[in-house]
Amino acid sequence: MTPWRFFWGQFHKRTQFQWFLDSIWKQMDWVGHPPQPLQPGQIACITTIRDERGFLDRFVEHHLDIGIDRIILIDNGSTDGSLEAAVALDRVSVLQTGLDYQTWKAFLPLPVIQRIAPDNWVVTLDMDELLRLPADEPDLKLPEFTDYLQQSGASAVVAHMLDMFRPGPIDDQSPERIQNGNWHWTPEGLVSTSIADEIRWGRNRYLNPEIRFLRGGARKLQFGTSPLLSKVPLFRSGTGVQRLGIHRVRCAVYANVNCILQHFLINSNLYRKVRRESRQVGWQAGEFYGSVQFPSGEQQIVVDIPGSRPFTNVADLESTEFLRVSDDYRRWLTTRRTGKKKRPPDKSAGAFGID
Repeated sequence: MTPWRFFWGQFHKRTQFQWFLDSIWKQMDWVGHPPQPLQPGQIACITTIRDERGFLDRFVEHHLDIGIDRIILIDNGSTDGSLEAAVALDRVSVLQTGLDYQTWKAFLPLPVIQRIAPDNWVVTLDMDELLRLPADEPDLKLPEFTDYLQQSGASAVVAHMLDMFRPGPIDDQSPERIQNGNWHWTPEGLVSTSIADEIRWGRNRYLNPEIRFLRGGARKLQFGTSPLLSKVPLFRSGTGVQRLGIHRVRCAVYANVNCILQHFLINSNLYRKVRRESRQVGWQAGEFYGSVQFPSGEQQIVVDIPGSRPFTNVADLESTEFLRVSDDYRRWLTTRRTGKKKRPPDKSAGAFGID
């Protein structure tokens, strides 16, 4: 193939893909005032929402608290008051679309990223996930963490879904109670593969080969399935990183540390989600939703997972496959702690360090 044919082919593919994204964007409408594009250094979180009123407030509160500047919710036909509640929240913008979620879910965030966060760090999550940084330090926020990522040369971060559950009947585990604690997790039932085996396309670099993609875990032990637990929800747009579906990216430099996604799926919402996904997805539901069997009659699903232990903090995960950090990241944390200890007190604060 001659060079001009190769470059013309690449140009043609990109032009077609841009037309495709533009056609998706035309199927979306802002509810209320559209936000301005983010400034350099700001961070966006993008998620699709449908009937997630029970998770909405906690999701928004948590991610604004860790340093996200703008949350963009793509509403896909909510009927439980989620849309109305989301519009009223500060630093939250809402788009509506009638596109089928299961068909278009991998592409819905892309035109939004192009227009709102074209050169920013972006977090793409599901509504039942909470992003946790790889350090239990309350003052470590996402902007400082992404500064470290840029200094290390990374443009994408793997995160593992940590399925949260409470032992006992699943009907008693309301998602509205996620802030009340007492959630459990398990390190057992995991199967790992290298990222290079999972992502065979594009030119990727891996700063920490110990970080692997995980399958199974709590859902494997409870339901006998092996869902993919790893995804790449945090990446830098405008650097050539390309999304592959909802879990993977290519043409990225993968960070030397991974994050955690607290995943609140095994609760009373599971019944509703399984029935909804099984109706709409068909064969695509087979990996997890299609394999969940409800007990007959008045019986309930009772969660009884081997190796169950209370979740206390992210640091407890470092001895398991869920969390891998490099020596460089540890040194950075140590330097950060030392620097904060040496910093003189802020004389403008009150006597107890508060305004």
